[in-house]
Order: sequence, then C-alpha cells, then structure tokens
Amino acid sequence: MDQAHLPTFFTSTNNHTPTKFIVILLCSWIVYSIRGVLRRRYGSIQVTYPSIPGVLDNGENCQQLVERSVGSLKDGFRASWWLPNGHAQTIYSALANFSADDHVSYERKLLQLPDGGTIGIDLFPPLSISLSSSAPVVMVNHGLTGGSHESYVRNMVLWLTKPWDQGGLGGRAAVVNFRGCASTPLTSPHLYSTGSTIDLHTATVYMTTLFPEAPLLGVGFSTGAAVMTRYLGEQGHRCRLGGAVVLCCPLELRRMTSRLDSQHFFPRLYSLSMAHKILHSLTPHLLPTSPLLSPSSHLHVHVPEIFSLTASLRRRTARQAANAPCVIWFNDRPTLGISALDDPIVSGVPQGGHLGWFDGPYTGPGEVRHRRWHVKPTLEFLRAIVADLPSSAQAHARTRKLRKVGDWCFAGEGINTQGWYGKAEVGWKVVT
Repeated sequence: MDQAHLPTFFTSTNNHTPTKFIVILLCSWIVYSIRGVLRRRYGSIQVTYPSIPGVLDNGENCQQLVERSVGSLKDGFRASWWLPNGHAQTIYSALANFSADDHVSYERKLLQLPDGGTIGIDLFPPLSISLSSSAPVVMVNHGLTGGSHESYVRNMVLWLTKPWDQGGLGGRAAVVNFRGCASTPLTSPHLYSTGSTIDLHTATVYMTTLFPEAPLLGVGFSTGAAVMTRYLGEQGHRCRLGGAVVLCCPLELRRMTSRLDSQHFFPRLYSLSMAHKILHSLTPHLLPTSPLLSPSSHLHVHVPEIFSLTASLRRRTARQAANAPCVIWFNDRPTLGISALDDPIVSGVPQGGHLGWFDGPYTGPGEVRHRRWHVKPTLEFLRAIVADLPSSAQAHARTRKLRKVGDWCFAGEGINTQGWYGKAEVGWKVVT
C-alpha cells in the first residue's frame, strides 16, 4: 500500500502520533481507574467470622452480636467523592489541618515502670469530673509515633465520651501514650513495639485501680491496634478488657514490610514518611553529644547492611515475626477488626485508606467535612458489649491483689522488697 494512501494517523510524517497514543493510553487509564473506584465505592463490606464463633455469656455468639448490633456494616461505607481512593484518604488524613476539630483537654498521668520506662496516660474527661461507677473506661492505643493529640484519636475520644442518648458510649477514655510519644519522656533504652504489651498491660491494670467497678474496653489504631490484638491474645480468658475494636491493624507485619519495600512511588513515599516520624520522635530525647546526631556516626543504620545479613538469621527473625499473630487464636473477648481493601499500608471495607474513612461532603464546617465513618461501627459494637455482656474481665480484675512497696504499686503475688516481679505481675510508680 502506498504511503500516500495510508490513514493520517499512521503516516510517518505525522508528528502528533506519539501524542495521540499517550492521550489514548491516558484516557484508558482514567476509565479503568474510575471503574475501579466505582466498583469499590458501591461494593459491599466483606465480613469474616471465625469458623467456630465463640459463645458469649448471654448465649449469643459474636457473629450474632455483630449482625444484630452493628448495622453500619450492612449499610456500607461511601467515601467522600473528593477522596475517592486509598491514597487520597491516607494522604489527606496525614496532611489536612484538623486543628479546629474535636478539642479535648486531657488530664495526664505519668507512670514509671520497673524497667525504667515511662508511659503517659491521658484521661478524658479528667478525674475531677465524676461519672457513674459503671461508666465504661476505654483504653485507646494510637498509631506509629502518634499520641492523644492525633486527629483520629481526638475524634474517637469525643464520641466515646459523649452521653449515651447522643450516640456516644457515655464513658471515659484513657489514651496510652507509649514511650517517647506525645511528649512522654523516653527514660528507657528501648521504645515500644507491636511485640511488647507491657505498657498497655500496666495502663490497663492501673485503670482498674482507679475504676474497679467500670467495664474496660479497648480501641486500637494501626500499630496500636496490633499491640491491642496481641494483648487480647496473650491475656486470653484473664484479660481485663471486656471487648475491643482494632482499626487498620497490621497483623501480617512481614507482608506489610514487603509491600512498603516496593520500588514504586507511593510505597516509598509512605516508608519515608514513617521513617521521618520515627526520627522526629527520637530527636527530642537525644543528648546534645549523642553520636546519632552525627551523620558520619557508625551507629547510623545502613539498609544494605541489613539486607546483607545471613540467610539463617533473616529466616529466624522472619519466623519470630510471623509467630506474633498466632496469639490471636487465644483471644477470649469479642473483637471487631476493620481494615480497608485500598489501605496502601495494611490491606474489609472496599475503601477508606489508612486511618481515613472520610465520608463527609467537601463543603461545610470541619467537623462535617472531616466526618469519619469508622466511628459508627466502633460505637455500635462497644455499646452492644456494654449493654448486653456481663463483665467477666471486670470481676477478674477485682480479685487481683494490690501491694505497695514504697512509692511503687504491684499487682500480683511474690513481690519482694527490691520491687522485682514475675511474668504474671505488673508494677508502676505515679510520677505526676
């Protein structure tokens, strides 16, 4: 065929051919993306129950409890049209200005632990405001390097403490600020991790001494949700918490790490952001002479050195990390876990991102625009627990003995004068 008779689109003299191909590919990608967003937007929520649901004290199993009480899971979640995917929800949650929303004035209690560490418990409402002795107390765990100041924590705290007739729980919130987080002094040689529950356990036992008649519940976000989940499994039937909700919980840490190690743009962006948060939380606690402040320090971590570790060591480390989720099978308390399928960090709900779940309109005041859907199922689930379940955990907590050794308090048996305690015991000293 003569080139002169070829369609203009295919002629070699047409300088716009690459542009047309790019436009076609771009349009195809946009259509594909919109189709995916619409499918997620109008998709139903996938609810997974244990193969053998545990039977609660009132004869109802956990599946029946959820189906009866948590109607928002049936109604579904529709993300804000202006935050249509997980990346948009996640980035907006991290960068938007929430300073005008959900003001909370906490009362802080600093507890020193026998290993030298310090945790900060922020209470709302403060202890000067008395509630009913049966008002629930909710232990709240924040996400990576976060704290009680985070917008998602403040939003949840206000709803947990609203009166029952206003859709709240009518309780008291106790936010556990882990070591070095939210201006909590870093007084131990290690931070917190998803593999250690001592900080949460200490805070929980401490709250039982303040409110011995109150049912205790738990809410965890992201890495704090992983700590909460591990704690429920480790404690089993002895757990003082009557139930919990875990949001965006990274149960499979190896899978999450592999996902964030990807060379694609967004995983690298999230990895850098989290690394920056960790460094930012460490810097205020470093001494001026700390070698970590010097870029040439040998104490700096080099990623190539980590990947050069022997295969056997890496296998052992991976195996230890993989064993952590196994404790979930020993959880003896009703627990609701919610994650988004488009969560770029923890991959449920078809949409929502990581710590996002915004479903408010673009216009309107901040509290409307920044409305978070996950509050609904959380409150529905916890209200059902408080209303229908006797607190066996509460009764167990009252049987524990509390002993004082100087300024220290210990819960458990076998305390000696030096303040050492065994595996089943926990101790603290109130600093402020």
